[in-house]
Amino acid sequence: MTKTQVFISFKMHDEWGELTKDYFMAKKLYEALRAKHIQAFFSDISLLTAARADYKRKIDEELDNAVILVVVTTSVQHANSNWVRYEWDSFYNDILSEKKKGELLSLVDSIEIHDLPRTLRQTQSFLYGDDGIQKVVTFVRHYFNKTLSPIKDVAEKRGSSYGYDIGNERERLKIQAKEESKNDFQNISTIFDEIDAETYNVLDFGCSMGETTRRVFSPFGPKVNLIGVDKFQSCVDEFNADTPAYHAICANIDNDDFLEILQREMLELGVRGFHLIYCALSLHHTADTLDAIKKLWKVLLPGGYIYIRTCDDGLKIGYPDSENLIPQLIERTSHVAGVSDRFHGRKLYNWLKRARFVNIQSFPFMLNTAGKDVVDRYALFSNTFLWRKNYFKKALDKAASENDEERISKALEEYTWCVTKTDAIEDMFSDLNFYYEYYITIVTARKKSFFDD
Repeated sequence: MTKTQVFISFKMHDEWGELTKDYFMAKKLYEALRAKHIQAFFSDISLLTAARADYKRKIDEELDNAVILVVVTTSVQHANSNWVRYEWDSFYNDILSEKKKGELLSLVDSIEIHDLPRTLRQTQSFLYGDDGIQKVVTFVRHYFNKTLSPIKDVAEKRGSSYGYDIGNERERLKIQAKEESKNDFQNISTIFDEIDAETYNVLDFGCSMGETTRRVFSPFGPKVNLIGVDKFQSCVDEFNADTPAYHAICANIDNDDFLEILQREMLELGVRGFHLIYCALSLHHTADTLDAIKKLWKVLLPGGYIYIRTCDDGLKIGYPDSENLIPQLIERTSHVAGVSDRFHGRKLYNWLKRARFVNIQSFPFMLNTAGKDVVDRYALFSNTFLWRKNYFKKALDKAASENDEERISKALEEYTWCVTKTDAIEDMFSDLNFYYEYYITIVTARKKSFFDD
């Protein structure tokens, strides 16, 4: 069976249960595409009468297969309705995160293109009354004529590890590495000045793909002997491929065998302990941060340092925000199942003291929108807000996988709420009069030496 090439997204019924104009427009588009032997997905009556969980499963399957999605709409409300918004937002998120190659299009009637949601108005749009269907068909045919095996390309990009490939997480991590690690090199240089060693043994805990590692430690050259550790094998593989000066291993600090795996690697490399343990936005993902810090203490040399850069959602403010959108989104995110500890920074002093560290110091610094253009503002928005909807989507996916209709309905409502609020916050960032700031939490501490007083 040939896989879907074009997914047609539309609102089928209005508030009175009648078929919408969108439905008839979408049906005409479907028939025009099929006439040109293009495989299109058009959700008819039989699909919509299926159970909600089965419906979502089928929709997700077709969204994965499709290379082009066309939003057919006659109103902003219809484009933002729960399922329509879920379809095009999920599809476009996959394009941004490079899980697939594809195009998002709109076919509109009775509204202006500039009134569409931001994402739709920034992608290709066609007016229905101006031979719009034929123009969409021509665009689609041209796309597939110039693209080699588009369906095969999509299939090859599946199966990546969750955590770094969800949504646009990889791109966000690049922005994060550039913006938030800018003080690390100088701070670590000061730490190294306190340590009497020709070569500094460093453990990069939660090294990810190595983007931050290279930025912070490459300037030290051969003076740094670094071992990276991450719980995702895909990240370790990329780290080792792209960062040949160092070596990374796969181990999960939440598992009982973490120290055994790490110490075995240390033994093979002749590393008896670390002068520095570097934790850049990694400890807040652990199941028990205090336990994780205690484990890391064990592989730190006496007199060695731990360097922690982490997050705290309580240190994010914006003005004007008359509807309190930022506090609302922050508070709601904290209650989503599976989200990491977003109020992590304030707890570090207590945990480090309990783990027997001394000389605990804090070096916070602030990032803000002052003097930044729209591109740089969007980078800050993406880094601190855009990722949040991925957690809401994950909760929706989990509810669907468990065939819990009540939870699916609630999760879809939560996901739609999050997307709407996130878009509104994005609009705030586009206004050059809007000011936003947040603090980066950096804490250092030392393992007591035998020679301390």
